[in-house]
Amino acid sequence: MSDNPKKEKARLRRLAERRRAGLTASEALALSRRIQAHLLASPLWTGSRRIHCYVSCGGEVDTLELIQHGLTQDREVWVPRLEGREMRSVRLRKLSDLVPSKLGIPEPPGDSETPEPTEFDLILVPCIAFDTQGHRLGRGWGCYDRFLARHGGRRIGLAFACQIASALPAADHDVRLDGIMSESGLTLCATGSAS
Repeated sequence: MSDNPKKEKARLRRLAERRRAGLTASEALALSRRIQAHLLASPLWTGSRRIHCYVSCGGEVDTLELIQHGLTQDREVWVPRLEGREMRSVRLRKLSDLVPSKLGIPEPPGDSETPEPTEFDLILVPCIAFDTQGHRLGRGWGCYDRFLARHGGRRIGLAFACQIASALPAADHDVRLDGIMSESGLTLCATGSAS
């Protein structure tokens, strides 16, 4: 690894993004469905009533079917909304409420008056790269790290197996995941229990 963690993170992010971009749309959809099937059959999902789930975009593991599944099962489904450099969680009532933000990321409108909870049963997090120690690389904005530091719950990254790295550099503010769900199933991270 490089002596400069910021540069090393950027290099590893580019490498993982290239790997993920190497998947065809049909491959990514098939792998996303396998990941969804693993998650929906797991105690992580079946034991969760309040779920924070990212809304997929830009080659991420697809979450729209998971969100719809949660909504039809009368679970509380919360999704991210960026407000400046901060992310908050907004309760979603139906998928059609999502609209593209200025960054093109689908999110709920900003007029939700329901205060976000501090605890979730399950927090589903996007990853560009991850390792088995629970470190992840996102887009590099720090939004999820700040969000995870403020909210409790089982933190599970959704990622394709091609996004795994042997080790990722981490800073003190980086919040580790409890597990990663990929098309191969759940990988528990060295940080703790995800089941």
